[in-house]
Amino acid sequence: MLYEQPIFGLKSGRALRHELLARMIEGPDVIEARDFVSGAERDASITRIDSWALREAIAQAAGGMAVNVNVSMESLGPELLEQIEVRLQETEADPANLVLELREEQLMEDEERSRDLVWSLRELGIKIAVDQFGMGSGGLSYLRDLQATYLKINRDFVRDLRRNPASRHAVEAIVSPARRFGPVTIAVGVEDLATLQTLEELGVDQAQGNALQAPGPSTQLERFA
Repeated sequence: MLYEQPIFGLKSGRALRHELLARMIEGPDVIEARDFVSGAERDASITRIDSWALREAIAQAAGGMAVNVNVSMESLGPELLEQIEVRLQETEADPANLVLELREEQLMEDEERSRDLVWSLRELGIKIAVDQFGMGSGGLSYLRDLQATYLKINRDFVRDLRRNPASRHAVEAIVSPARRFGPVTIAVGVEDLATLQTLEELGVDQAQGNALQAPGPSTQLERFA
């Protein structure tokens, strides 16, 4: 099923949009996407999961909500792009309300294909967020060419930001070029208010994490079937 978690502006302190997060429910256990997505990508069931999550995200966008949704590069091809375009037309959803989150490691596997896909999505009016940013080999030219709207800073840097100088330097190295090239920076996995304050001092634009609001199940969305 899909959970929701808001993304807050650090200056305004307001929730600006929310992210839909896939969860697997097994009895009392709630399993996060990172623990089952790799397997879903290997057996190709990720395409069905992504199609379902996109359908629900577009439905929310059609209701006027600003929403992020994660999509695997394994799913993104002509068929899914066509489904997105048709769904946007059917629901009359404003594509500007929709942000697709793509993992940096997958974008870097085939940069030419990634640029083509991103541009196809941008032509539909959809915004792009590079997820788990900072662990790959993308440089300044990569940021310039991709023209993503958001960079989501890898949670490993955020988790020990206040204890590890290397993580602090990594966040600073992300924020500085982002200011020049335009993407909005988002810190994920923020677990305490002291880290939140440090992120604001470093110039990060937005934040997401349990210190602000934990993910919760959405009562408005259909379960995966």
